Amino acid sequence: MRQVALMNEISMGARLRKARQAARITQAQAAQALSVSRPTLIAIEKGTRRAKPDEIKSLADYYGTSVNLLSARDFPQLDLSVKFRSVGEHSADAFRAVALLNKLASAIVALERLLGVASSWTVLPGPAVAGGSIRQQAEDAALAARHGLGIGATPVMDIFSLLEREAGCRIFVRQIPSKLAGVFGYDAVVGACVLVNAYDPRAKQSITAARAFGHFLANREAGGAIASGQDASTIEERFAKEFSHAFLMPGSSIRRRFHELVESNRSFTPRHLIYMARSFYVSTEVMCRRLEGLGLIPGGTFDSLRDQGFEESAVGAVAAQQAGNADRIQCGMRLTQLAASALNRGLLSEGQVSRMLDLDRVAVRAMIDDVFGPAAEDGVDIRLD
Repeated sequence: MRQVALMNEISMGARLRKARQAARITQAQAAQALSVSRPTLIAIEKGTRRAKPDEIKSLADYYGTSVNLLSARDFPQLDLSVKFRSVGEHSADAFRAVALLNKLASAIVALERLLGVASSWTVLPGPAVAGGSIRQQAEDAALAARHGLGIGATPVMDIFSLLEREAGCRIFVRQIPSKLAGVFGYDAVVGACVLVNAYDPRAKQSITAARAFGHFLANREAGGAIASGQDASTIEERFAKEFSHAFLMPGSSIRRRFHELVESNRSFTPRHLIYMARSFYVSTEVMCRRLEGLGLIPGGTFDSLRDQGFEESAVGAVAAQQAGNADRIQCGMRLTQLAASALNRGLLSEGQVSRMLDLDRVAVRAMIDDVFGPAAEDGVDIRLD
């Protein structure tokens, strides 16, 4: 009996340690919050000193989780494998962003288990990078991915929903340092996870998500950070960058749309470039670079346009319109829905959700209202039988 009790204490200690690390809280800070010494907290985490019920409750609140989740038999203990790539002096920012990604990924798994919702993440195919031209491999992989997702050659209006719904990726949009476009990581429990910078315009966010997806296709267990303006220095990064362009802007569709414009107008102007960027939900620069890469316009065209005073802000209003309310959803649609369900069923309090998702209560309310409407409508049900 004593051995079983000791195992339970060790298990709870390990869970408390994981929850503290996910919340980016030091042992000294946790000990101070609990009004105990640091050696006492270390003993609790090692399981050599049993945590009292009120101590577990206090630590759970402080770490942004709940006693129910900590006590669950299948409590998630995620450790996203992340190798920092080409972030240089931004590695400290990347580390903090990855810690947030790990926390949000843990939250979505915990909510799924709390609600009894089956996990829906998809096992990604094997490595896509082999010998030969990286660009051609990326084009082929993008075409195969599109067919696998059932979207053919049509423009991707909302890549976040597509990757969550059809590819099983966990997508989160949060404010992280502006020099980072995003971070991504893989865990055997939760699958592929991506954190995209909320500060970036929606078109750039789409490229970041597609680029991370390309990394996962090149290496199923990929992890890393994507810095804004980052050059592709490795084969895998070059593949992911080429893949993101080919995935969002299929060569066959781009060529067809380009030739239609040229044939009907007998020219191709910046206005046509803006139109194509709008049609494929990307920035004008990304579209222009894609046209250059496909050999449809001369290389260096965008640099020349910029030197002549062409401004990316010409499509700013379109980007805002495309984003809509989705820009205010800071956690991803699936995580938002799970959190709202846990609140509505009384499984978690608003404060617990706030701490779990690392958001203030006002942001939690706004996030849920954006998806489900005002709280006054909560009492209206739709019959399913």
